[in-house]
Amino acid sequence: MAASPLSTTPGRRGTAGRAHLDHALSAQLVGHFYKTNYENVVVTGANGSSDYNDGSIGAALAWRHGRGLEVRLRCEHSSRVATGFENGYSENRAYLTVGYRPSPTQRAWFNPTKPGRVARPGNH
Repeated sequence: MAASPLSTTPGRRGTAGRAHLDHALSAQLVGHFYKTNYENVVVTGANGSSDYNDGSIGAALAWRHGRGLEVRLRCEHSSRVATGFENGYSENRAYLTVGYRPSPTQRAWFNPTKPGRVARPGNH
């Protein structure tokens, strides 16, 4: 059986960890590394590559107020390194998200016990 012209030998590693610093604050650390090599590709010229590494590392900090409000800041650094002349890139990203989950009394209009029926306030 002939090998596919785009067959690869991937290598993957990843890790993640989470810690609750107190009742309202938690932290998360994540990272991954991918190595890809296209074995059956012939690359010509100084700008081409069939062998590259992708990596990312990031951290997040989340603050919760009560049951309903959550503010999360996540920062991430990603990079790609490839063989050849000036191949690859790196970038930094930051995300700020704010989430709100209403309390059960504020969600009383939704009735999950009866599928297909939504009870409106005052219409039980």
